[in-house]
Amino acid sequence: MAFFPGLVRGEFHFATVDEIASVGEWPARGAAVERMLMVDRSGALAPVLRGLPERYVPPVDSPEIITAYCDPFVNWLVLAHHLAARGEDLRAWDALGHAQRHLLWMARLAEESTAHWLTPSRGAERELSADTVAGLKAATSAASPQELTGALRAALELGRRLWPVIAARHGRSAPDALFAELDAALEQRSRG
Repeated sequence: MAFFPGLVRGEFHFATVDEIASVGEWPARGAAVERMLMVDRSGALAPVLRGLPERYVPPVDSPEIITAYCDPFVNWLVLAHHLAARGEDLRAWDALGHAQRHLLWMARLAEESTAHWLTPSRGAERELSADTVAGLKAATSAASPQELTGALRAALELGRRLWPVIAARHGRSAPDALFAELDAALEQRSRG
């Protein structure tokens, strides 16, 4: 990492010739090879980079997408709820951050907007619906008990709206009973 005047950030990766093959395991390259490559003394790196897709395309047609992105969302959300209930506000805030990232992926899946999959927040304000963006913003908070409860509730509501859209494409259903139980727990906590 390097920083230049004007707050320009430069990211550089260095690899020996023996390590070049591992670059082929990247999910995508994200730019034209000519823009990425500064030095390739052996000539071995350019072909490996050209072999990568420029953009990552998630396996949206696979039912495993639910296991990979929706299930972790609710796992992190339930964990954040328990941590907040125990008064571990900073740890709950951290867990909520993981839930939010999965919520972003769920939003992209539900709205079929997967261009920026590897960094799902990138361009979200332009690429996702205004309602979804508002829901994502409501699911953020400071690490205080009241704000965490509100953000957890907002994340649950948005997840409850997005999950069925994704699940229906694969003949599955959302975990409505789990959502209802979490909703009741959050309601009890806010009355608390």
